[in-house]
Amino acid sequence: MLSRTRNLSQRLVSVIAALAVIMTVLLVFPTFQAHAAGTDLYVGYSGKSNNFSTVQDAVNKAASINPSNESQRVTIHIAPGTYRQQVVVQTPYISFVNDEPSKGDVVLTWYYGIGYKYYSANAKGYYDASLANSKSGKNVANYRWGATVQLWPKATYFKAENIVFENSFNRYMTKEEVADGVECTNETLTVQRNSNVDVQSKAYTERAAALSVDTGYAEFLNCKMLSSQDTLYTGVLLSITRTVSSRVRQTTSSAEAMLYSISASSAGRATAQALQAATSQLQEHRAIPTQAIFSATAR
Repeated sequence: MLSRTRNLSQRLVSVIAALAVIMTVLLVFPTFQAHAAGTDLYVGYSGKSNNFSTVQDAVNKAASINPSNESQRVTIHIAPGTYRQQVVVQTPYISFVNDEPSKGDVVLTWYYGIGYKYYSANAKGYYDASLANSKSGKNVANYRWGATVQLWPKATYFKAENIVFENSFNRYMTKEEVADGVECTNETLTVQRNSNVDVQSKAYTERAAALSVDTGYAEFLNCKMLSSQDTLYTGVLLSITRTVSSRVRQTTSSAEAMLYSISASSAGRATAQALQAATSQLQEHRAIPTQAIFSATAR
């Protein structure tokens, strides 16, 4: 009898201890999980809540959330498709993600290039929706070489995965560019652009960035950057993390490299040649392991 009572007591203690553990998990873990999950926004997913029609609208919503650390990261899930809009990011801890690369690319594209002015460009050289609608005057679109996606200094810890960044200026004409009143300034180029010209020819080639990175700690995983002159604008310093693109390709997918900053050209350009020279210099000084070297390839 005594033995049975003792066993019953032990089982009761075990049950109480197990319940205490479960209650602790229920009280603590959900709070941690919600905090760590951050916020998910969507573009092009009409059936989801927090869905936006443009990437910039989602970015503006992320700015209102104002994440300040990794656990508060705002992830913008973008449905496969082409999004023709200049995008400016001024908020830290934002991610652009294509969750469904097997269904198609997410292409963020715009058409600004050096030497031309547009209705939609403001006095500072980047897109202004009110000016695009009013068509009351034209300005040169020269800020960061007309970069399609611009990461401004406060946009630290930006991440992109399975995203195509494109500037169509040197690749093909769009009806949107024609409608935007594209007009040559006769400064660097002296040819007018219209739907009948070959913009890939030398006479029409000028600086046109697909992406500008004026911030630190940015990561680009399985991304492409498409243009034909000065595709990537990086200001004075280029910060390289795990980058996979048409211009910057990591030699091994398994390497986990720390963040390194290398000097770009004095004008702030990061061409394939500049990246190749910089990474060779880093390897020579053994600043990073061989398997984490980034090689630059032209396209």
